[in-house]
Formats: sequence, C-alpha cells, structure tokens
Amino acid sequence: MLDAMERIRQYVPRRRADLNDDVRNQDAIVHRFMIIGEAASGLSAALRDAHPDVPWRAIIGIGED
Repeated sequence: MLDAMERIRQYVPRRRADLNDDVRNQDAIVHRFMIIGEAASGLSAALRDAHPDVPWRAIIGIGED
C-alpha cells in the first residue's frame, strides 16, 4: 500500500491541467488506488479495528470497481 501511495504521489503533476490532458497518467493513478483498495481488503479485521480513524470501507470500495 505504501508503494502504491508513493507512486501516486510521483504521478500527480503540479498542475491540474497537466493531469487532465494525460489519460495514461490518469489510468496509472486509478490503477494504484485500486491496488490500495485490494490490499486494504486483505488486512485483518483486528488491524482495521485498531485504526478506526481510517475510512476502511471507502478505501476497500476503490478496489471493488
């Protein structure tokens, strides 16, 4: 999950317009978010319960699309 987050950070351009014009980059970012969602769904319930401040359902939902 950390690797995917770091990749997203690297992929996001400084200007929004640059992202709007780059469909390949948009796809790469969406793909990394899906990886994060899939990885979060594999975490134990105990770990998720230990961190109730994290919006686990929303994160996991990303990987289900």
